[in-house]
Amino acid sequence: MCTAEETGSLIRRAAGGDRAALERLLLDHYGPLAAKIGRRLPPSLQSVVDVDDVVQQTYAKVFQRLGQFELREDATFLSWLLAIAENQLRDAVRAQQRKKRGGGQAQVRCSSANEQSRDADLLEILIGPAHTASRSMARREGIEAIRVALAGLPEDYRRAIELRYYEGYTIEEAAALMGRTTGAIRGLIDRARKQLRESLGRASRYLSEK
Repeated sequence: MCTAEETGSLIRRAAGGDRAALERLLLDHYGPLAAKIGRRLPPSLQSVVDVDDVVQQTYAKVFQRLGQFELREDATFLSWLLAIAENQLRDAVRAQQRKKRGGGQAQVRCSSANEQSRDADLLEILIGPAHTASRSMARREGIEAIRVALAGLPEDYRRAIELRYYEGYTIEEAAALMGRTTGAIRGLIDRARKQLRESLGRASRYLSEK
């Protein structure tokens, strides 16, 4: 973890538009935030809500809201992240309660292991098996880096990537689901992959220095 002074400097830089500083902050806080979310996740949701998903949703909000964070002696970046994450958890609880009241079964999502396998597959697609095999990023670090990178994508970029690489839809099916042409979906995925590679390159350099 960064020192308080380093974190303060990174927050100021990130608030000024420094994307690399924000990504470094989020990578640095990923493990502690995931651990806190895991302890707050109700047992009834453990089969339908994945901690990494909650972290990614939280980070997507952070990319939108960083300017709202105020540096105060009684406030930490982690506590601010956790407040956002708890809102995501509350939304998940309410969604499950609505499904139960409606008489429907809660949908069982992919297992955490399968989700992480897809993260690793996307990582390999983006930076290549030779680079991945070099172990410049450990598996867990790579998964955290890809989740931070995904959170920083514009919503339509992220949705196109999720449909194609996580949910297994074809380009044509993704186009129908998003109400776009196949050419538009290909363009979204190409631009998303370029942005993801840039983010992962920054993450790799930072993690290799730790």
